[in-house]
Amino acid sequence: MVSIPKLSVFQKGIIAMLIDCEGTIHISKRHYKKKNKIYLLAEIVVGNTCLPLLDKAQRIIGGSLREIKPCRTTRPNHKKMYRLERRDMHILHALLKSLLPHLIAKKHQAKLMIEYCHNRLQVGKTWAKAYTDRDFQIYEEMKQLNKRGK
Repeated sequence: MVSIPKLSVFQKGIIAMLIDCEGTIHISKRHYKKKNKIYLLAEIVVGNTCLPLLDKAQRIIGGSLREIKPCRTTRPNHKKMYRLERRDMHILHALLKSLLPHLIAKKHQAKLMIEYCHNRLQVGKTWAKAYTDRDFQIYEEMKQLNKRGK
């Protein structure tokens, strides 16, 4: 079983605020034409132009940190952006359960993701288990919650 590091209340507050303000909790749908399959990918992503901020967050929660280069032809004045991504379902489940009391703006998304991860983790290999109607329902709810605009 994968475990996350014990976080202090202060660290939980910092990470929750980062996710609330600069991040997203979402499930994306991936189509693999060669295998004729659909996969749902659960993740937490925090994006920012300040690398030291995301580097510190990565030391707390782990995940992968990568640079997103702006398109120089269409957006010449944009800065480099960095993206911290956390995808491991065991970690997502445990992390969001510990952050839930500290989240404000993304609390509903966190509850849905906790439910989704719990459902998927009931069987050993999450990628091998067939998706349920509830899995797709959670995906659609998350999609609506994370939609830009009205």
